[in-house]
Amino acid sequence: MQTAADHHINTPLTRSPDHQINKSITRSTPQEITRFHDSRIPLKWTPRDGTGFAVSEVIWGGSTMKSVIAAAFVSLLVLGAAPVFGQEAERKDLQVFNDIANQVNRYTQLTIFDSISAEVIDGKVQLSGWVTMPYKRDDIEKRVRKVDGILSVDNKIGVLPVSQFDDELRFRIARAIYSHSLFWSYASMANPPIRVVVNRGHVSLEGVVNSNVERMLARSLASGFGAFDVKNLLKTDAEVR
Repeated sequence: MQTAADHHINTPLTRSPDHQINKSITRSTPQEITRFHDSRIPLKWTPRDGTGFAVSEVIWGGSTMKSVIAAAFVSLLVLGAAPVFGQEAERKDLQVFNDIANQVNRYTQLTIFDSISAEVIDGKVQLSGWVTMPYKRDDIEKRVRKVDGILSVDNKIGVLPVSQFDDELRFRIARAIYSHSLFWSYASMANPPIRVVVNRGHVSLEGVVNSNVERMLARSLASGFGAFDVKNLLKTDAEVR
């Protein structure tokens, strides 16, 4: 069996276009499947009790990015309530975050092999995650900078190395997951919700699924392809509500 050690992962090679791989994966699934209509709320903004932070999950097109947002408000724990100025700051950051999500949503070059997160604190935005090509990193920053109310953008999005072995892992794992009957409805979506991020032979599964059964099955299907390790970072709908 092939292992990551059998390949020079950082050797510069010509990368197969993401959309070509996506198309190939789609063709490997039954064509008669019914399109899954995602009813999940696009953005979740849920303040944590007594912490002064908020956690949100962004799902653009029924998929993509996990985001943890530090809300810029001050909790007045002694009085048991946040002051008015803190509430206003939280609402402002939430609006900025919604606009960022909209900009990322409309960027058509992101695929199941990319994962983007955003953090907003007092109008200061930090972008993080991974993309397969450098131009995606730059394009996303340009789109985010168009959002009103942003004071600064710290772009920490990483570019995944060009590696034939990583590309093979992406394709094989994505195909194994989306060709399974339980995930056919996801495969028919424009933006499938399970992200397969591969970095130097290390795999992370990210995104949102309907249940813990789906989460565990996806992890099982991603095994056995010679990856160094597989991290299951998938969330369920219940967890992001």
